[in-house]
Amino acid sequence: MIKPIKDTYFKSENYLGKSENIGQHFYTRKFTAEFTLEMNRSVQKALDSWSGVK
Repeated sequence: MIKPIKDTYFKSENYLGKSENIGQHFYTRKFTAEFTLEMNRSVQKALDSWSGVK
C-alpha cells in the first residue's frame, strides 16, 4: 500500500525554514537551492549582456 508523503517523509513535521506545511517546504527548498540562485544570476547576466545593460 502507498503511504501519503506526509506519513513517509514528514513524521515529525520538521519543515525547512519558516515553512508551515509540505507545500511551503517544497517551494522553499526549490527556490532557495544554490542551483536555482546561480541559474537566476547567470541568466540575468546573459540578458543584461544581450540587451546592452551594464
